[in-house]
Amino acid sequence: MKTPTLQAAALGTAAVLALALLPGLPAAWFAVRDASLAGRVLAAETSVGLLSPAGQTVEVACQLWLARDDLFNGYNPRTATAAELDEFAAAFDTFCQAGVLPDAFAAPLRQAVTAALPEDLEISPRDRGLVTWTLHFPDSDAFVQMEWVGDTAVSLAGQYNAGATLDTAAAADALCALLGLDTLADWQTLAATPAHGTLHTRYSADGQLYLHATFQEGYFSVGVSSVPEDDLTGLA
Repeated sequence: MKTPTLQAAALGTAAVLALALLPGLPAAWFAVRDASLAGRVLAAETSVGLLSPAGQTVEVACQLWLARDDLFNGYNPRTATAAELDEFAAAFDTFCQAGVLPDAFAAPLRQAVTAALPEDLEISPRDRGLVTWTLHFPDSDAFVQMEWVGDTAVSLAGQYNAGATLDTAAAADALCALLGLDTLADWQTLAATPAHGTLHTRYSADGQLYLHATFQEGYFSVGVSSVPEDDLTGLA
């Protein structure tokens, strides 16, 4: 299970490599893939706009930097397996245990996730390493979505009438700690004036990371993405 523990496994906008989800790939393919990723890391460290020394020590920051500007190449989701649904449920539980969602908010969602079937979960890979996992609840507009980069879930979002509100600043704190991003010392809270609901945003120039948490009438989103400092205008 790829659960989101510190800089290791399991908040847009997140994901396993697209081909790594396919069964039966030979070991040689993974060797080539690993060499390619190593080359991309080297390129990132020698290019203009590279991460700061502090940012380069944070695995999630490096992974998101490499996957920056990863766009959908069409919409080609596939249905998850039973094992992948178990991974999704375990990752969701880890988010909740870390405090990204409070107990009052998470309890009804956890029940719905536990009752889900594999055909309710869609997995949508992109070109450069981001993968979106979306769990749809039958006969409703409710859903829960995670975005992964590498083996790390970096965002959690959804629409569900949980009968509770979300403390967005506390959710952002919890995600930051869960992903090991609190080792970056330069986080700054950004001024956010949403037209509706509540929004908390912060930015780390060292990691080139934009972290957000938002809540409005049952919709929630907590996640982190790689954003150049010059592109911050309009995000908060």
